[in-house]
Amino acid sequence: WEQSGAQYVVFDVFVRANLSLIDSQIRALFPKDDVRLSQANGSVVISGNVADPKTAAQVDSVVQAAGFKTVNMLASPVKNAAQVQLQIRVAEVSRNRGRELGTSYTSVGRGTSVFASGGGPASLGSADNGSLTSTFAGSALNLFLFNNALGTAAYIRALQTQGALRALAEPNLIAMDGQQASFLAGGEFPVPIVQSGGGGNSVSVVFKEYGVRLNFKPTIIDEDHIRLELEPEVSSIDFANGVRFSGFIIPALRTRRAKTGIELRDGQSFALAGLLDNNETRSLSKVPVIGDIPILGALFKSKSFQKNETELMFIVTANLVKPMNRDDLPNLRGVDGLKSGSPLGVEPKGEGITGTSGYSIGSGNTPAPVESKPAVAPPQPSSQPTSKKATSATAISATSTLPSANTTISFLPPMP
Repeated sequence: WEQSGAQYVVFDVFVRANLSLIDSQIRALFPKDDVRLSQANGSVVISGNVADPKTAAQVDSVVQAAGFKTVNMLASPVKNAAQVQLQIRVAEVSRNRGRELGTSYTSVGRGTSVFASGGGPASLGSADNGSLTSTFAGSALNLFLFNNALGTAAYIRALQTQGALRALAEPNLIAMDGQQASFLAGGEFPVPIVQSGGGGNSVSVVFKEYGVRLNFKPTIIDEDHIRLELEPEVSSIDFANGVRFSGFIIPALRTRRAKTGIELRDGQSFALAGLLDNNETRSLSKVPVIGDIPILGALFKSKSFQKNETELMFIVTANLVKPMNRDDLPNLRGVDGLKSGSPLGVEPKGEGITGTSGYSIGSGNTPAPVESKPAVAPPQPSSQPTSKKATSATAISATSTLPSANTTISFLPPMP
């Protein structure tokens, strides 16, 4: 401005943040990624290329921690969406029968599962070095396995053979990362609902589901760890606790439900048990007519009580499912790849093809040498019908030598 004060000069001052410090920190934290920082309207624009979306989120968090508003424009290669497959075995175990067999479950060592049974003594060796020795004495069922995948299946089959286990469902489910999947094996039963209105009461029917249900939501932590949120449920129709309505019995539902979360490795299995169900049955048998006589009829009656305890068990194995690229598909034996111009749709890899199917192998455009055969006299007319298929098979014959490197497939015309 001038000293006289007659004129004023206005300067627009823009204050820009110094990004050199945060830029050096990002380069030190992510040396293999191309990350560039710039400013626009008071925000920091993050651009460049990173290895994966996880790295892009980490870079954005570092810049925000320095007190800047960010506009994340980092690019990362798109990867195939990961999926999780669950192999589920739902079974109902009879605790009474299990006590008779003497079965038990023991965990030994780190990540080692032991299924054992029998009432006699047992001696275990070291479980950490991968070798186990055991001696079980028992006449009912002797089973000792420490392999997680094989041992679980063998244990289930052994209990099924002994009548101590009843399989309810064996579904295999696949879900995307972070998305929920559900499974239901059962049915629906009608439930009438009375609704009042101006013209009177009306009855509508609503169907309720029952059976074996499982809801799960997988979250992939990294390439070898999976976090699962499980909600198993088993329900059955119970007429004993039903409600009578207009001469009909509306059954109740007996439900066993659980909700849990677990983190495990790819291919690991876990068991969820402890959902107990106790049933007590009373039965009365008597001699007809005589059993109804007072006092004397008690001699001709018998009462029995039976208590049945069952336990619900979920055995789940989680596996990561990764899509396979086309280049990873194995080639068929003797086939290099698909060729649309080839008569067979394939190109051989150097193995000879012989036979009476009308095909032959040759080099280049030269047909395969046909083995010379002596002239065959024409068949004499006969009253018996001749099989046309057999005659053609005798007339068509082609052999070939070992093919060279530039082998192609050509058709041989059928011989008359």
